[in-house]
Amino acid sequence: LLDQIGGFKKSSLQSVTTVVTDRLGNRSTEDGTEVAGAAAGFILSNVTSEDTEDVPSETIEFTSHSEDLDVEELQARVAWTIQRDKIGNGFVCAEVDSPRVALFVEKKSKHEQHFDSFSLHLHSYCKLEQVDQKDLLHCLEDNEQPYSAIIFPGGAVWDVHKSLGEEAARKVARFVFNGGGYVGVCAGAFLASGKGYQGCCEGWQLISVDTSWFPGVGKATVQISDESDYLGAKGKDLFFANGPMFNSHNSKGFNTLINQETQAPQVLAEYIEISTPQAQAPKKQLKQFPAAVVAGQFGNGKIVCFGPHPEASGLQWGRCLSHTVQHVCCQKRNT
Repeated sequence: LLDQIGGFKKSSLQSVTTVVTDRLGNRSTEDGTEVAGAAAGFILSNVTSEDTEDVPSETIEFTSHSEDLDVEELQARVAWTIQRDKIGNGFVCAEVDSPRVALFVEKKSKHEQHFDSFSLHLHSYCKLEQVDQKDLLHCLEDNEQPYSAIIFPGGAVWDVHKSLGEEAARKVARFVFNGGGYVGVCAGAFLASGKGYQGCCEGWQLISVDTSWFPGVGKATVQISDESDYLGAKGKDLFFANGPMFNSHNSKGFNTLINQETQAPQVLAEYIEISTPQAQAPKKQLKQFPAAVVAGQFGNGKIVCFGPHPEASGLQWGRCLSHTVQHVCCQKRNT
């Protein structure tokens, strides 16, 4: 069927692939060029005449961070685009009622980019909800735990820091210390370390690490540790975008927001190489700040931080992300 449909158009780094279908499954793209054969093939091969009402006649759009999209991932992305409005309203997404997991955004919007990227992988495992600073200030009371975990995704870390603010950061620290889970990706990992960027507040830290970063957008190759089986990760390459690099030095730190000690995390994966079109990370920097994924504990709460982007690195790393969220949601709560 794919041979009959035509060629396969790979998406370039950070490009948007737009697929337009009509009710007969004809294919085109917004600019008139040929659509990815796997995506069009998925629609044609999985829609019968009785199902035509479910075939979108509007645009199917998603952002790809890799030029190595395979048929399975294209199928999953198209299926998710068709399904997402049936199981959510753009601000909440779920096939299940629990656990409830919050995803922090600077400004809530329907199908916000980070929320949609994480929903692709997590909608079968948790009830994912967008939250902003106002929500955190309102919901995260000291004696209430409305969510099992909070995800802080990527973005410009200075903007994320400013959007969170000190009082909401205090609420987050108390939430995690009392047993809430925390998953930080790129900017969210910077925040958990309290270091590594201009304007950072070391006293906001949830884990005790030294943090550096490497500029540029490209690929990180990592080595998974033998002690990180729960991640379920087998792939070695991840999408990387100006991300953090960690040194877990086994010394304690201090969170000044709630006056509690922080602990050095366990290293789950180390950088082997970081490469962008402009440069490669120096070996000296990789040696000094080798950790790409770390996991720790703050009070009763579990924390996992990714320097690269698992949500933008294919279905294998997407499954790793879902395992991670399930992992941080399973802990004893303080009451």
